[in-house]
Formats: sequence, structure tokens, C-alpha cells
Amino acid sequence: VKETELYDALGVAPDATPAAIKKAYFVKARQLHPDKNIGDAGAHAAFQRVGEAYQVLSDEALRAKYDDKGRQGLEVELVDSAAFFAAMFGSEPFEYLVGELKLAAMFSLHEAEALDERWVAYKQKRREVLCAVTLRGLLQQFVAGDTAEFEAEMHDHAERLKQAPFGEALLWTVGYVYEHKGLQALGGIDAALNSLDTKAHGVAQTVRAAEQPVRPDLLFQRVTLQGLSGRPELNGRRGVARAAYLMMESMWRVSLLDIESTLRKVCNKVLADQATEQGVRQARARALVTLGRVFKAHGSIESMKRLDVQMHLEGVQARMQEEAEAAAAAAAERAAG
Repeated sequence: VKETELYDALGVAPDATPAAIKKAYFVKARQLHPDKNIGDAGAHAAFQRVGEAYQVLSDEALRAKYDDKGRQGLEVELVDSAAFFAAMFGSEPFEYLVGELKLAAMFSLHEAEALDERWVAYKQKRREVLCAVTLRGLLQQFVAGDTAEFEAEMHDHAERLKQAPFGEALLWTVGYVYEHKGLQALGGIDAALNSLDTKAHGVAQTVRAAEQPVRPDLLFQRVTLQGLSGRPELNGRRGVARAAYLMMESMWRVSLLDIESTLRKVCNKVLADQATEQGVRQARARALVTLGRVFKAHGSIESMKRLDVQMHLEGVQARMQEEAEAAAAAAAERAAG
């Protein structure tokens, strides 16, 4: 083989079988996962190297190219899959509100942990608790009586979030859940009408998301590692197959459903906190309605119908490629110096 760096990262020989490579990856991923090595930058870097190695060596075609020409034989620089997901869907600015999206978590967990239902359930529960703590703190200004200042600050906040990729769609989705859960807690005719609207909305979202099956593990490899292979069915050197775009759009729809489902549980935790008195819970519900309406005012349900996933994906690929090239150039300059 041309080089053995990726084999060395997994601790296997260049003639290792696919089964041996998978087993070695599972062991390394569990040992080096950041959640089990908090504060250890070396473990985090090693975890990324292991993920990169497995992305290539678990794919027969990519492994053959790597064996023949080393890293130069790969079409693109390897990238961190979670970083790609965040850049693609613009979820990072919203992460303190919605937590790490399930599909992003699936990428960062890799195959070993993604198949462990107990670990995935733990990650989701932890996500909901952290988001509930954040939301409760965010609403505290309103609960304390500073309602006008709270609303003004949230308008400024929403305007900043709006600048994220797909920011209008994310704002509307988050705001929709907040408003509904707040009204539901307060009760009355507004809550009843909002409940009917929610049922129609939920059915529509589910139908759209279920139009196509989603295999994020295969899709990520296809888009980030094989997207520049120059095959005839691809649209230009920086394009990917139309099927990949459709799958990516399905992933986006699924992520919206994930946000809705998670935030409903988050709001329930905040509004049903029995450790606080009824008056405080009612104030939180009113604050949640206000926050939801502010977010919806800056968001747009129509933006979900105007998604240009293909253009956005190509832009993300181009930016990440430029960043990789700039990093490589900087490293070469430091080595030469």
C-alpha cells in the first residue's frame, strides 16, 4: 500500500478484513469518545482520526484508492461529519435551544454507538434536560416582571438567529412549538383553537418527512467523500446525484420533526415543574407564548417551501473545501518555516 496512516489509526494491518476493521473501529470509538474523555483534547483528536479512518477503510472503493495513492487518491479532504451536518442545516446557532439534532448525533456517535439504543436514549434525555434548563433561564426575565425588556431582547435575538442557514424555517418551527405549549398550559379557547391547528400541522410535516427513507450513514459518505468522483450522472465536478439532494432534503424534514418532538418534551419539563408554585408556572407559560410569537414573527412557514437544498449543499461543500485547502496551505507554510 502507498501509506498506512489510516490503518495505524485503527490499529490494524493493511491486509485486515472488513470485519476486523469494523471490530477495531467499535473498540477505538468507545475508548476515545469525547463524552468519556472530557477535557482530554488528545482523545478528541484521536477520536476524529479514528472516524476518518473508518469512513475510508469501510468503503471498498475508497479503500482501494487509498491503498493505491494514499490520501491523494481520495476525491476530497476528509471532514468532520458533525461539522458538515451543522454547516449544512444551520443548527449550530440554535443548538442551545434545540440541542444536538438526532441525525447530527448519529454522525458524531458513529456506527458503534448509533446501534446502541440505550446510549442513544441517554443522549436524547440529556439533550432534553439541558434544553429545559436553558429555556427556564431564558424565561426568567419575563417571570420576574421585566416583560417589555424581555420581548425587546428576544426580537433582537431572533433577528440574529434569522441569519443562520434556513434560519427563518428554524425560527418558525421553534416559535410554533413554544406558542402552542404555552397556550396549552394556560388553557382557554385560544388553546383549543391552537390544538386543532397543531394536529393539521403535525400531519402535514409527518407526510412530507415520510416521503422518502433516510439513511444518513450512507448519504454522508456519498455526499462528502464520493460527491466529486466525476461520474456522468453527477451535475458538474462539485455536484452530487439528484437522489442525494432528495435524501438531504428528507434529512432536513426529519430534523424539523426531531426539533418539534424534542421541544414539546422540553416545554413540558419547564411548565410542569412541581418544584415551583403555580403562579410561576403560569408566568412561564405566558413568557413561552410571547417568545413563540416573537420567533414566529421573524420566521416564516413559507421558507420551508422555498428550500434550495442543492444550492445550499454546493455552497457548504465549496466553503469546507476552501477551508481544508487553506488549512493545508497554512500547515505547509509552517513546516517550511
